Amino acid sequence: MMATKCAHESYFLVGEARRLQKLAQDILPKWSDNMPYYGYLLGMGAFGLEEAGEYAEAEKMGRRAVEIEPRDRWAVHAVAHFMQMQGRCNENIEWLESTVDDWRDAVWLSGHL
Repeated sequence: MMATKCAHESYFLVGEARRLQKLAQDILPKWSDNMPYYGYLLGMGAFGLEEAGEYAEAEKMGRRAVEIEPRDRWAVHAVAHFMQMQGRCNENIEWLESTVDDWRDAVWLSGHL
């Protein structure tokens, strides 16, 4: 999982949206929800889908990720991003307010959220 997270962050930082999307999608079929960090993998997948404009699938995956692992700030971030991209401002505010206790102390991401 550490290698996957490092690759995910690297693809994000250098603007490789296609690779960002493909990374989690290639791993998810080999992983299952009873394995450690599955929720985090879904969160990375949701963000990759969001960056590719696949909002419906990103929403489903992102919400499932947060359901499994509420403290996955990246998944909360992915859900907030696709709602923003769809102009769902009030719903997005409600989402962030309902999850704030799980990401408030995420120094590197809380300001962004």
